[in-house]
Amino acid sequence: MPRRLLLVVIGLAVFLAACLGHPTEGGGPVPVPVDLASPDALSQGLAQTRIPWRIEQGGTQQGVYIRLDGTDPQSVPTPEYAVAGARSPSGRYFVYGTSPLPGGDIELLDVATGERSTLVYGEARFPGARLTSPSFTYDEQAVVFEVAAEDRTDLAFVDLASRQVRFLDLQRTYNMWPEVSPDGRRILVACEGRQPGAGFVLCLLDQEQHTRAYLVDEALNLMPGSRFTADGRSVVYVAPVGGIDGEGQLYRIDIDDREKHLLVSGLHPVDVVLGVASEEVIFTCTYPEEPTCKWVCVARLDGSHVWRLTYLGEHCIDPNAL
Repeated sequence: MPRRLLLVVIGLAVFLAACLGHPTEGGGPVPVPVDLASPDALSQGLAQTRIPWRIEQGGTQQGVYIRLDGTDPQSVPTPEYAVAGARSPSGRYFVYGTSPLPGGDIELLDVATGERSTLVYGEARFPGARLTSPSFTYDEQAVVFEVAAEDRTDLAFVDLASRQVRFLDLQRTYNMWPEVSPDGRRILVACEGRQPGAGFVLCLLDQEQHTRAYLVDEALNLMPGSRFTADGRSVVYVAPVGGIDGEGQLYRIDIDDREKHLLVSGLHPVDVVLGVASEEVIFTCTYPEEPTCKWVCVARLDGSHVWRLTYLGEHCIDPNAL
């Protein structure tokens, strides 16, 4: 799999940032995760949830989508130029940009057949803009992506069947890493803060009401990974406290009443959410004694249990190779 794609899909940028930053001053995740040496304690639904991870294959580390029970690793045969890719919920498709610069396209890969096709011709449809960060709607009927200019980032949808494009003019605001809610009504984005220089926070776009509202006011690192829960009623995310030298805190925030629930503290500020199941959130967890290494951890959405899946192994970056 090409290096550029790994930077996004497997979160290699997260690991590199962890190496360049400092470990948290605390003793690691709180509450302390219970180590699971096998997937036997996982529910069937959780065990079959897929996440991007790195495993040892043929003597080398490779980026794959793997079930949480450690079985059936699946790679994605994307072209060398692919950037900012995303897997469809069923795993049938993969969508990606063709360039981080203006003039790039949005392409679709049928993973089963290897067939590639162009969904959006960037220079023809959005001249001078960068098309990036595509992701699928839950029904896999459309793809949402960024249309980025110098002073704004709008969004657009492309229908997979008709290839028709619907542009969302968001009035000179920044809206990045879009994710559509399970019911298709809302779009979660990283957005500019309320005050100048406040950094990027989380916003919700309501497609029916054509409105945008702030969801989370804590400044976030520019990392993908904030997600809707499976029922669409909440969002899970990691917020850095005290910047890159501080700690990360994993939260669940309920959309209707904006009530926040702290699930895990003591993380590295660039730990991220890897996936969600019906009752759990899956995230990377870093321990201060090994700040260049990441593990896969799981927390119940009610905060009652936290596990570290030691049977999946750890992924480490060699700081001497940077």
